[in-house]
Amino acid sequence: MTAPRDPVWDAPGTRALLRAALQEDLGDGGDLTSRLTVGPRARARARLLARRAGVAAGLPLMAAVFRALDRRVRSRLLVRDGESFKPGAVLARFEGPARALLAGERVALNF
Repeated sequence: MTAPRDPVWDAPGTRALLRAALQEDLGDGGDLTSRLTVGPRARARARLLARRAGVAAGLPLMAAVFRALDRRVRSRLLVRDGESFKPGAVLARFEGPARALLAGERVALNF
């Protein structure tokens, strides 16, 4: 499944929270390390891998973090909120501009 367009995740308050979290983490200068070490056209793939068993919650918010940084990032959520998973399960996959994936990683994982 792709990242859903859900009124909760796309609500103005949620978007404001995303902007504030990205501003806090990246500041006005963005991800300087990625800009200096990763080419502007570089693409990357990432996956969210569970270390322990759990119940999924908030994966659409992770997708929204990457989408806020670059609309070209594609998110594929493999579990739904409320769904249980086991250690080693791949919960989501992301693909797109490497700079956006690297810049959003900390914020997405914190959410």
